[in-house]
Amino acid sequence: TEDLRHFYPTTVMETAYDILFFWVARMIMLGLKNTGDIPFRIVYLHGLVRDEQGEKMSKSKGNVLNPLELIDQYGCDALRYALITGNTPGNDMKLSAQKVEGGRNFANKMWDATRYVTSAMAEAGASLKIDPGHLHLEDRWILSRLNRVVAEVGVLMDEYQLGEACRRVHDFLWGEFCDWYIEMSKIRRREADGTATLSVLAHVLQSGLRLLHPFMPFVTEELWQRMRSLLGDSLSPALIIAPWPQADPAFLDDEAERQVEAAIEVI
Repeated sequence: TEDLRHFYPTTVMETAYDILFFWVARMIMLGLKNTGDIPFRIVYLHGLVRDEQGEKMSKSKGNVLNPLELIDQYGCDALRYALITGNTPGNDMKLSAQKVEGGRNFANKMWDATRYVTSAMAEAGASLKIDPGHLHLEDRWILSRLNRVVAEVGVLMDEYQLGEACRRVHDFLWGEFCDWYIEMSKIRRREADGTATLSVLAHVLQSGLRLLHPFMPFVTEELWQRMRSLLGDSLSPALIIAPWPQADPAFLDDEAERQVEAAIEVI
């Protein structure tokens, strides 16, 4: 049928290692028997989700975390983020309410950062167009760091290192963009070139939302729409169909990274 030709074979099968023979191998055997072709090319094996002591979750032990209750308390993006971070293919992971709370805190951090950027844009107006002639040291630093992270995350995603990719995005957005560049921008906004820093803020934020979207799809889509209400058609109608960011080597600046990171270390 047309559906069979379209969907078979697929590319990736994602499952846990404990049913490798009971499910994955039998699907391959049935596929070969009935169609002459295997049903998928790649098998991504994730580990089992265990409690914070590393024990298998069991109702009789009372150590089960109900995902619906976690979603009600912290949000579905927070749970999704907690399940991806700190996880490597094939290895079991420990899950706790505290880890999900950390995902909620990260979502709140991105919400606050977007609120700051969009409020500044609403006051002064801004675009995503960056003028290389008006870039200060901290602008060159954050743009260089952004493009390095984009390149690194792209490689990690291709290699199915989802947990490490998510960690790199988190560390960049929280540790470098929110904690340092946004604070630097507050001083710049009071100066004559405040509009220039707004363009960098908007550019880095929208790129960061693209990187974060696979891991926290709902909050990033909401924040994207808030940015789009100010930037219009310069952003895709929906984040889910926006192109994946591509690294631009022209923005890589080893000297700016060295100077700013040395200053941060002193502070």
